Amino acid sequence: MTIWLRTALLLVVAIIVFVNTDRWFSVVDDETTIVDAAHHPVIDTVRSFLYVQAAYEHTPLFDILLHCWMPIGGGAKWSIRLPSVLFYLLGLLILALAARKLAGDSAFTSLICIGLLWPFGFHFGRMIGWYSFCFFLVAAVTWSYLHYLERPVWPRLATFVMAALVLVYSNFYGWVIVGCLAIDLSVIRRHRDAKKFLAATFGTLIILYAPVWMAFMNEVENGVQIAGQPLVPRILNSIYNFYSLFVSESVAPWFWYLSIPASLGIAGSIFLAMVLLSKEDRRFLIYFFILFGGTVISGIINTKRLLFISDWLLLSFAVALANTERKRLRNLLMLMLAFVAAIGWAGIAERKHYSAQHFIEPWAEIADQAAASMKNGGVIISNSQSFLFNVNYALQRMDGASKPIVITVERWANAVPPGQSSVLFVRGVNNSLTEQTEQVEAWLHSHCSLSSAHNLVPDSGYDLKSRFFKGYGQVPFRISLQQYQCGSKE
Repeated sequence: MTIWLRTALLLVVAIIVFVNTDRWFSVVDDETTIVDAAHHPVIDTVRSFLYVQAAYEHTPLFDILLHCWMPIGGGAKWSIRLPSVLFYLLGLLILALAARKLAGDSAFTSLICIGLLWPFGFHFGRMIGWYSFCFFLVAAVTWSYLHYLERPVWPRLATFVMAALVLVYSNFYGWVIVGCLAIDLSVIRRHRDAKKFLAATFGTLIILYAPVWMAFMNEVENGVQIAGQPLVPRILNSIYNFYSLFVSESVAPWFWYLSIPASLGIAGSIFLAMVLLSKEDRRFLIYFFILFGGTVISGIINTKRLLFISDWLLLSFAVALANTERKRLRNLLMLMLAFVAAIGWAGIAERKHYSAQHFIEPWAEIADQAAASMKNGGVIISNSQSFLFNVNYALQRMDGASKPIVITVERWANAVPPGQSSVLFVRGVNNSLTEQTEQVEAWLHSHCSLSSAHNLVPDSGYDLKSRFFKGYGQVPFRISLQQYQCGSKE
């Protein structure tokens, strides 16, 4: 079996696995926000981005692509996530081609295997949003850069510039990635055509980026948070994100009997990769740490952004595994990476050790139960975008009954009808609506009678989070269901 046929079969199997396991993972709030934005007309999305002075973490290019896809793919959750899965797998393929340029077929195969067995990629590679799309674009920029180095001619330079242009049009942080490659070519490698490369690349990008410069400067001013967060929480958050990049969120750091061995495996993997990589290839691993450090310093670090900057980490491991001269160290690196991944996959299978349970919150089941219990009318109020996303589907499946009124905590004030009314308050974790959520809960307690209350999905890390991340809205249970009868309480 040729390497291409084997790769094609692996990618087809991966698509099947991603689609068939999608029901295991809830749609999180960030995804619903992007889906909502993608429903808007393209012209409104572009106008809002260019003229509304707000902080944006990315340009709306992926939102526009998703807007075009949704009428084709339909409204099912798995179909909305399908573009992200395809971009992730295509990004792996292109990144594997980049690894092949550095270390041959062995690196190509290693990168495909690493990417497919990566617990973090299994979670975040499916998320609706710019994450997988930008992962794919960084892979394309990396491959086109190495392609140019092989033969620095104008057509190859134009390919790189085009890929870089799409990247910076998709994410503001793409400028840092292009900057790393510019430094690599001109300062580190001291390439003879560095002036041509720099002039063509940045001259073109600066000119064609003209429509976005205002939004970029606004993001730097309002979206970057270099100061303000206490030092200890920032350090702990950085360590947590780096740990999650390897293990994923399926095994929290506070499950010490799993996280300590995993952490040792991560440290050992980084060390072995540094030893096995040549001085020249080691640079991509260093550039990854520069990217990671940049997200820490700027205050934009969180797990969803890690996929975007992880290409060069995967590339470094793949090239290190292609070192056939030091087989013992190579085999040890392979075992360590497999060991760390196995811990992450064990967490996925058990579903008991998640650090951030947003992936496994049972919103689909709760939405079905809520719609059924309120089928004769009433009001459902919620602060959870994930619940509202799912309850919309649940209500569409209801026939022959009076459907409840469903509203968000932002629009609750005039939505509870006067007189006798049944109200179900569904509370999730939404730190952006903390004040509105508390106002709704206070009003219900003072104007209505509480019939029943149920707390679901206990947060295993509540005590530690409350201790080290005070003021971040930590709650012991991630979901609360409160049934009220309004109009009967004086």
